[in-house]
Amino acid sequence: MEAMSILAPSERCVSAKLQLFLRLWKARQKYEHLGPFGGSGPDRIRFHLSYLKICWAKVIEFQRAIGLEIIHFMPRDQFEMIYVVSAFIDRELNAPQNTVLDVGGKWQIYQTALRRLSYDLNPFDFGETCSHCAEQIRSLCEPRAMQIAPLALPPRIDLSRQRLVMQSA
Repeated sequence: MEAMSILAPSERCVSAKLQLFLRLWKARQKYEHLGPFGGSGPDRIRFHLSYLKICWAKVIEFQRAIGLEIIHFMPRDQFEMIYVVSAFIDRELNAPQNTVLDVGGKWQIYQTALRRLSYDLNPFDFGETCSHCAEQIRSLCEPRAMQIAPLALPPRIDLSRQRLVMQSA
């Protein structure tokens, strides 16, 4: 799970992992109380993306406020919410009834950047990767970034009412 990277290498013991999972569960419960997220898959994805955009804006604002001393995975509550909302979007995009097309693989690029976030990165690279993630989400939130595949069937033609008349030659 990508969220495990929130823990510093020295904190990766069983109790710290359990505490992280509890915090993620609480973040998920908090997020689910915002629902309903929308009636259709595309509406739910738009809602999740807009919330994710807000979370990344808070992270970037925090990192700019502290200047050159970027702290990994701070503010922690926002990063936990980012992982929770990203999981919601991923579930929606991978659902069998999904009709949203990931144009240009932007969601995959975002996921790759999100996976890169770890304590192995120096603070400057960590800040750059956070900015890249935020930029990808902003581009996904643009009105025409995600297209919807038409799955509606064409209207049926009722042939039972039509009569075939044969003309004699």
